[in-house]
Parts: sequence; C-alpha cells; structure tokens
Amino acid sequence: MAPDLVSLFPMLTEISEIRSAATGDSSYPRPAVRPGISGPENRTQVFELLARTLTRLAAGKPLILFLEDLHAAEISIEALQYIVRRLGPTPTLIVGTYRSSEVDSRSHPLLRMLDSFRGDRRFSAIALGPFSPAEHRLFLETLIGGPKLADSLVEKLYEGTEGNPFFTKELVRSLLDSGGIAKDQTGAWSLGAATDLSTGDLPATIQQAVERRIERLPEELREILSIASVIGKAFDSRDLEALAGVKDVEDAIDRLVEEGLLEEERESRGDRLAFSSGVVRDVLYGAITRRKRRSLHRKYAEEVEEASRRET
Repeated sequence: MAPDLVSLFPMLTEISEIRSAATGDSSYPRPAVRPGISGPENRTQVFELLARTLTRLAAGKPLILFLEDLHAAEISIEALQYIVRRLGPTPTLIVGTYRSSEVDSRSHPLLRMLDSFRGDRRFSAIALGPFSPAEHRLFLETLIGGPKLADSLVEKLYEGTEGNPFFTKELVRSLLDSGGIAKDQTGAWSLGAATDLSTGDLPATIQQAVERRIERLPEELREILSIASVIGKAFDSRDLEALAGVKDVEDAIDRLVEEGLLEEERESRGDRLAFSSGVVRDVLYGAITRRKRRSLHRKYAEEVEEASRRET
C-alpha cells in the first residue's frame, strides 16, 4: 500500500519506513491510484485506499477513530461517508464532533452525511448542551490547573460564556496569556481587577466564530439582530418592531428563533424575547458604528418616552 499512499500524500515520504517500502522494493506494483486524474472512479479509488489503510492499521482488532471539528471539513466529508460504510463490518467505532453553530443547515455536506446515516441502528447523534454551573467549574479546574478558584472568577466566566465549553476554553486561554487570571494573596486563581469581560476583551477566536455564524444569515435578519442588540439581551418584540420600522419583524423573529439565536422567555406569551447567547449579543452590539448606535439609542429612548406618555 505504500506506493499508493505516497503517490497521493507525498509528505509521507518523511516517514522512513514508508519511504523505503514505497521505493526500495521493485516488486511493489505500480500505484493503483493515479494522481491528477479526476472523476468519480478515481475518487472511489482514493476512498478505498484510505479504508484499506485504516483496516490494515487495526490489524483485525477493535479500533476507535476520533475526529474533531468536522464543521471545518468539506470535501473530506465524502471520503468519511465512504469509509464509515466500508468499515461497517469491522469492529471500528468512529466518533466525530462538530459545533452546530458553525454549520449552515441548508448546504453543509456534514449535515447531508448525517441525514444519510439516520435510521441505521449503528448510528447515534448526541446533542451536547452547555455546561451546568457545577460542570463548568470542574471544566475550569481542568483548564486552569487546580481546584482553588475564587467564586467571583467562576461566576464571571460562567456569566460571560453561559457554559459554552468552546467559549470557555478560548476565554481562559486568552486571560491566562494576558495575565487577566492570576493567583491572589490566598493562592486562589482570580480575575484581575482591571479585567473586563466585555466584547473588546473577547478572544478573536470567539468573535470570529460568532461573526461567521451571523454572516451566514440573510442581510435583513442580520439587521434585525443588530437592532435588537441595542435594546438589550432581553427585549419586548413590540419595542423591536417599533425600532426596526419594518412590517415583517414577526417573520424575522420566527426565523431567528428557529436558527437558535433568539428564544422566547417562558411565561411571556411570546412577547418577551432574549438572545440565546450574551456573547452573540455583545459581538453584534460591538460591530455597530458609534453613529448608528447613538441614533438607535436615541430612537429607542423616544419610543420608551412615547409609550410612557400613552400609559399616563
């Protein structure tokens, strides 16, 4: 198999055993996969080679493949789908993780692949929600490297990330690098006095993840979300309608709730809404220009004042 693998992945020649196996024995057959030739037939040959390689690595024993960040995969999803089917009869467990917020539900190949597996008794999809406060604290202890954490630090980080493990990991990493988290006089890890978990202090990785999710929305939905961010994390749908000045706010709200960006507050009969993530709201608010922000705040204040007059 070495000649085929090297023909597809030349970097494998850096491994001496593979290099010698591919070039040192003239009895090896010529590569079955011809690089540079496109088409379904050649793709199938490539996928088959990958499946055979994994089978050879397992050597008849149970094998676990753990693949992270599948939301970043595109073309390789087709190879993964072939390999999953091909290795079905073997004792192989394939575990894949992805961030649902990073996947466009309308076109991403990952979701099409998952749909093709549904109904198979060997397939299971598990949706992981945010951490509970207790789980979040344990996660922080793992990230920071000790159980001695100030309660104020734990509370602030949970409030800032809302239990999202990806946001937590990126935020803690950034704060440790910048000195925003340090040991206090008692030896407990605590948040620095000058550290403010505002949008400006969010790591670029978090802002970029949120921005990518928002950018996939149609322009009219992005505009509605930006206006809502000015009102606050929670708001009344009538205030949003008055501030937006458009007739189809209800339809936009329904779509944003379906996307998981907004949620209806319990016992509010649908009148009260809230951002599902405070981080999303903060990123949206921080992206609005100062001039537009002032204008929207002024307009909102006028709406509140007018509503107060009507009530009296």
